[in-house]
Amino acid sequence: MSWTYTNNPTGSSRDALRLAVGDTIENDPRLSDEEVEHFLALYPASLDLAAAKAAEAIAARYSSMAVSYV
Repeated sequence: MSWTYTNNPTGSSRDALRLAVGDTIENDPRLSDEEVEHFLALYPASLDLAAAKAAEAIAARYSSMAVSYV
């Protein structure tokens, strides 16, 4: 698994998607580069849609970690 962020959202679709979903901290990655590229390939015409689908995937991952205190 690789993870990169070059702080260049204007010049890199990967960076733009990472910025949109809040995945810019190397020590706390949410998506691998391969996963980011998957969403960009699925929705090549819409970075917003790719980011929305990536955010849904992140939410699904973390929802399984939820703990109920009721």
